Amino acid sequence: MRNHPSSFFALMIILLLGCQPQASDTPKSCDQLVLFYLSKASGNFDIYQNDLAGVEKQLTNNPSWDWSPMWNPASASLIHYAYIQDTFKICQISITSGRTAFIPGSFEEYNLSPDGQFLVSQIPVGDFSKLTILNLEDSSYWDATGADAYHGRAKWSPDAQKIIYITDRDGNNEIYLYDMLEQTNTRLTENETYEKYLTWAPDSRRFAYTTEYFEEGKPDRNDVFVMDLDTKEVRQITDNPYEDAEIAWSPRGDLIAFHSRRDSVDHIFTMKIDGSNVRQITTTQTYHGEPEWGLLEPKCK
Repeated sequence: MRNHPSSFFALMIILLLGCQPQASDTPKSCDQLVLFYLSKASGNFDIYQNDLAGVEKQLTNNPSWDWSPMWNPASASLIHYAYIQDTFKICQISITSGRTAFIPGSFEEYNLSPDGQFLVSQIPVGDFSKLTILNLEDSSYWDATGADAYHGRAKWSPDAQKIIYITDRDGNNEIYLYDMLEQTNTRLTENETYEKYLTWAPDSRRFAYTTEYFEEGKPDRNDVFVMDLDTKEVRQITDNPYEDAEIAWSPRGDLIAFHSRRDSVDHIFTMKIDGSNVRQITTTQTYHGEPEWGLLEPKCK
């Protein structure tokens, strides 16, 4: 292991100050489940909050772009990316106060482990990319993958022991798993389709992903699948002609939120983990995408 470049490490320390998990990260019966997502309802790409009962709140009002909402349960804040005055920013919005802080740095794809100790980041290397893991406690770091292909969209398991990610090292997008204890990579999918988006179940034993099909004479389509890591059993939970894209498994484990293009409009939907009870969350006839769950504590004591 080596010491990470100081600029990278400085960014991670700032993130760490607001991201350390607390005991309150575990869902309580009084927690309010909400969805965050990207919407173009304002005319620009802004971040919105939805209480699932139909009450929608616009969180950003940026004349340029905001994207990639990431919930931070420890500080009840939302981290997202933005272009502000033609400059890339990493922003942190306090849901309770509404105040926005700017985090220095230029990394557009990273994921913090739930225990707050490690961070995985996609590092560009020429035309390719690699995944690098930083230990926030001692500033050491190591490469989890090589840099001979695309490696990205890394997601930590809730128990912070595993990372799933997408790579095209085998010719098309496949899902691999990196084991933190063994420091090994294992291929999980092997097919002719293209895996695209990933999300973990709260139990760290299953994950969901979307796969894109290219069938001659038919429009492109994406479906949602779930894999059990113990048995490697794969279960298809959607089977439709739509483009089901970004997905997010709820903290309570009973719902999956997903972005889907239907009737020429991109909306956010939820469904049970068996694919039933599909419910449209957004209503404005414009683009919506990148769902992210949050748990608020308005009445918890």
